[in-house]
Amino acid sequence: MGGAVTGQRGTRTGTTQEGASVVAGVSPTNKQKKKKRCSILMPLFVTFVVIAEIAFLGRLDMAKNASVVHTWTNSFYSDSFTPLPDATVPPREESFDILGLDNNTGPDDCEEWLEREDAVAYSRDFRKEPIWVSGDEQLAISVAIDLGELEALLYEFEILVVGLLIKMFSPPPFGLSLESEHLCIVDDAMAQLSKPRSELQATQLNLLVLDGFTLIPFGSEAGGSVENSAEMFDQFNPAVDLLCWKGAPASDHSPFEASECEGSSCAVGCEFGFNSDKKPDAAFDLLRDAVTASVIRSMESSQYFEENNISEARRSGYSVVMTTSLSSDVPVGYFSWAEYDIMAPLQPKTESALAAAFISNCRALNFRLQALEGLEKSKIKIDSYGGCHRNRDGTVEKVETLKHYKFSLAFENSNEEDYVTEKFFQSLVAGAVPVVVGAPNIQDFAPSPGSVIHIKELEDVASVAKTMKYLSENHDAYNQSLRWKYEGPSDSFKALVDMAAVHSSCRLCIHLATKIREKELKSPGVQKRPCKCTRGLETVYHLYVRERGRFEMDSIFVRSNNLTLKALESVVLAKFKSLNHRPIWKQERPASIRGGEELKVYRIYPVGMTQRQALYTFRFKRDADIRNYIERNPCAMFEVIFV
Repeated sequence: MGGAVTGQRGTRTGTTQEGASVVAGVSPTNKQKKKKRCSILMPLFVTFVVIAEIAFLGRLDMAKNASVVHTWTNSFYSDSFTPLPDATVPPREESFDILGLDNNTGPDDCEEWLEREDAVAYSRDFRKEPIWVSGDEQLAISVAIDLGELEALLYEFEILVVGLLIKMFSPPPFGLSLESEHLCIVDDAMAQLSKPRSELQATQLNLLVLDGFTLIPFGSEAGGSVENSAEMFDQFNPAVDLLCWKGAPASDHSPFEASECEGSSCAVGCEFGFNSDKKPDAAFDLLRDAVTASVIRSMESSQYFEENNISEARRSGYSVVMTTSLSSDVPVGYFSWAEYDIMAPLQPKTESALAAAFISNCRALNFRLQALEGLEKSKIKIDSYGGCHRNRDGTVEKVETLKHYKFSLAFENSNEEDYVTEKFFQSLVAGAVPVVVGAPNIQDFAPSPGSVIHIKELEDVASVAKTMKYLSENHDAYNQSLRWKYEGPSDSFKALVDMAAVHSSCRLCIHLATKIREKELKSPGVQKRPCKCTRGLETVYHLYVRERGRFEMDSIFVRSNNLTLKALESVVLAKFKSLNHRPIWKQERPASIRGGEELKVYRIYPVGMTQRQALYTFRFKRDADIRNYIERNPCAMFEVIFV
C-alpha cells in the first residue's frame, strides 16, 4: 500500500512540474531536469540585469545634462511656463533619484547641488574682452546755445579739451563793445547761421571747433546767453557729456578720471574710441546694424531737441538712450556727490533781498520769466545776476553768492520730468531754499519733505510769494526747510544721488554687457542651468543678485515655505554681509552721511528695470507678488540698492 502511495506521489510530482506547485519530495531525476532548465535561463537573466543597469546609468548620466533636467523639472525655461497653483503640491519623487538625491536630502543639499550645476560657461570674459563703444566720447556733446545770440560775446575764458584750446564767451556788460578779434569770431559763427536750422540741430552730438570758437547747436542757455565766465562753466562744462575726463572724481557733470572709465574701477571692461579692425558693441551714432547698438546721449531737454524724447529716439532707431530722464536706459543726471558739496554748512543770510536769480536765456519755452515778474509784483525782492532782468553785477561766483540768500530761484528753461539741472543742486549746496519752475516731479529730487517750493503753474505765484514771506519772517519754520542739512537727507534722496557714484560711461558698459549675457543665456546652444530643487513639499529656488552699479551676480537661495519679501531681503543682506561687502557709494558720499558698516536695503527690483521704476514706481507690494514673480521667472535676477 505504501508502495502504491509512493507511486501516486511520484506521478503527482511529474504532473506538478508541468503546471502545479510542488507538494512532496522531488525525485533525483526531476532535480536534474530543474538544474538544466536554470542553466538555460541564467544567460537570459544576466542579459536582462546588464540591460537594466545600462539604462539606469544612462538616466543618471542624462541627469547631469541640464537640457534633460530642463525637461524633468517642470520646464523651467519653457516659454509656456505655468506655475503650480499651490506650492505645496508634491513633485514627482523619481526626480530626486534622477538628480542623484534621495528623500533624506535636505534643503542645504539642494543649494549645494544647484550651485554645483550652475556651470554656464559664457563665451566672453568682459575683463579680457572689454565692451567696445565706437566714437570719440569728446564728441558726445549735447549742451546747446541759441545761435541767434552769438553777437553778444565778450568775456573770454579757456577750457582745455584733449589738447584743444576752446574759447568760450559770455555777453558784454552794458555799454561795452566787442573787440576786433571777437568780431572776427562772430563773423565766422554767424556764417553758420545761413545753414538750415535742421542741419544745425543735426550736429547736436558734435563739438565743432571753428576758428577758435565753439559752435554748439540751438537750444539751451550755454554759450552766448550766459552772464559770466563762472556761469558759463556751470552751463557748459565739457565734462558734462564727456564720458571720460582726466583730473577729477567720478561725476557726469564734472571732470572725470579716465582710468575710472576705462580702467579696473568699472565693474566691466569698458573702452571708447575708434578701431576699424574691431566690431564695436555700441556706437554714438545711428547705425543700421543688428549687432552694434546705437546710442544717443544728451543732457538737454527734449522740448528743445525732440530726438531726446525716449519714444522718438526709439522710433529713430536708437537702442540705447542716455538722457536726464530716469526712464532712459542709462540716465545721465546733473547730480553727484563728487560734483556738489551738498552737505556744506550753512552760511549767514546777509543779503537784504529774499531771493537770487541767475537766468540768461530770456526766451525759454516755459513761464519762468513771467514767474519772476509775478514774484516781484508780489513784493518779493529779487537780486538778478543773469542776462534777464539783471539788477546786480553778474561777475560773481554763483554758489558763494547764493549762500547768503534765503531763497534761490532755480528756474529751468523747460518743464520736463527729471530735467533738473545744476540750478537746483547748486541751491542745495548753498543752503538757499530752492523755488523751482521746472520738472513737474521736482519733489522726487527733494532732500527731505518741505525742503523745496514748487511753482507748478503761473497761477501758483501769489501763494508761493506768501509762503516765502512767511518762512522769511518765521525762523523756526524756515530752519525746518533746511533741517536736512543737519540731520542728513532722506533715504530717497541718497538712493537717487548714489546712482552717480558710477559714471554714466561705466553704467553704459554694464548695460551693454548685461544685454549680451541675457541674449547668450537665451540662445539654444547654451547649457541651461537648473533653477530649483524640490524635496517633498519644499522647493529651493536659485536666484541671483547684484548691487546697482555692479555687473557680476551672486547666488542666493529662497525656500517655498518662506517665500516672502522679508525673507528675500534677509537672504540678500546675509549674502552681502558674508562677502564683507562695501556699498559702491561709500567713498563718494560726504563723510557725515556715509553711516556705519551696517547694510540697509532700500530697494530690491528685477534687473532690467529703469531707475524711475526702481526708485519710485515699482515695488513688490505683497508676499504673493514676489512668489508669483519667482515662480514665473526661473533663475530670477535682481538688483539691490543699499542706503
